[in-house]
Amino acid sequence: MTARRPWRGTAAIAGLLAAACASGPNRAVHHDPAIDGAERFFPLALGDAWAYETEGPDAVLFVSRVIARKGGSAVVSSGGGESVRYTIARDGLSREGGATVYRWPARAGDGWPIADGQAVVASIGAREQTPAGVFEGCLVVEETTASRRVTTAFAPGVGPVRVEVVGADGTRVVARLRSFTRAEATR
Repeated sequence: MTARRPWRGTAAIAGLLAAACASGPNRAVHHDPAIDGAERFFPLALGDAWAYETEGPDAVLFVSRVIARKGGSAVVSSGGGESVRYTIARDGLSREGGATVYRWPARAGDGWPIADGQAVVASIGAREQTPAGVFEGCLVVEETTASRRVTTAFAPGVGPVRVEVVGADGTRVVARLRSFTRAEATR
């Protein structure tokens, strides 16, 4: 039997947000109709950046930025933390190693296997309120494993606006979008 390390909420959410998300004006960004397909809910243009505030026992400000983009591949760095490579395809968005972030087109109730668990589209069209503003039409994906449940709300044209992680021990950490900076020169 292997000993399990205790779940660390803030460290876990930082790693998950690296998989998501710079300070800029505190304003909501509306969906750009030119961005569609798999990137509709997580645009990944070179220079796009997100800043998050976390709630929980160890509140922090977390910043992520797209640092590389070539064809259907993008790399998101989380301010000194780990970088995550994404693959954008016609049928969805995935992380390096093949882990599906969401499938496209997204349909409520659709699910797929993830490492040690299952992911499901919990809803489409959700409303999310964050320090950056109110976002309508969000895609909400819930990933469940034995050690945690991660719920991510993706706003059209913006990306992740809320990430909630609940550990098996009940520890809960929530990150909400504080600002989103679109790389205007690349659009």
